[in-house]
Amino acid sequence: MPGRQWMENRMAQRKNAYKEKIEVWVAEGHKAPRPTPPAVEKWSDGHTANTSIGQGYVRVTPLQMAVMISAVANGGTVYQPRLVQGIGQTTEHGTRATREFPAAVKRGDLGVKPENLAAIREGLRAVVTEGTGKNAAVKDVEVAGKTGSAQFVTRIGDSTVKDTRTWFTGFAPLNEPKYVVIVMVEGGVSGGSTCAPLASEILAKLFEMEKGVAPQMVYQAPVVGHFHGVIASDGSYQPPGSTDDDDTGGLSGFFNWLDEGFGGGASRGLRRR
Repeated sequence: MPGRQWMENRMAQRKNAYKEKIEVWVAEGHKAPRPTPPAVEKWSDGHTANTSIGQGYVRVTPLQMAVMISAVANGGTVYQPRLVQGIGQTTEHGTRATREFPAAVKRGDLGVKPENLAAIREGLRAVVTEGTGKNAAVKDVEVAGKTGSAQFVTRIGDSTVKDTRTWFTGFAPLNEPKYVVIVMVEGGVSGGSTCAPLASEILAKLFEMEKGVAPQMVYQAPVVGHFHGVIASDGSYQPPGSTDDDDTGGLSGFFNWLDEGFGGGASRGLRRR
């Protein structure tokens, strides 16, 4: 997580990199004007506020989000994620396990009081019943979760386009959690309109499978890039001027711009036709 010390270290690295660049520039015999020095920031209360809501310089992977939300759901235990159940060797006589990876390996605890975790879970439930995550609801199942929209821009040619990274993070059922679902869509409209419906579909199919209903596999139509904001799995979108940024933070795009710079990471965003 970013903080004051993180910022100081980052700025020191930025200054050192510029110093080395100038030394090479001088050694090569270049004359004025010198390369523009990098922007140098100091940690402020604004950074603290932005970080507290998961915006600004906060960066996480979907797997990290899954580990976090599962700990909130189960009462505070942080488990090591298991990506592979085991390795086996198949012959004409069948498959023999050669290595198995244990489940539910505890990595630590959140260190949050049970009553506070209960309050958080109730808040996550309210997000789905009456907040920005209504589209994640599943019939006869209590779903808890949180939407998110990390504002970002991508450089295409000589122009920049909005490239919001939209999220839904949730679990179900509320009181006896079984499943954690993380949905992230780059170039979406918002977490509530883009990702929550997908989470609902995933959870609904999981609970249908528990009842013996076999899932039907279908091909997904390719999503053609348009940068108007994807809102459905079929690639449909919301026209410009009609977007509903229900859960965005106004400063996050600005801080991302400062962090990446148009000549750096911002140009490495999702590129589309």
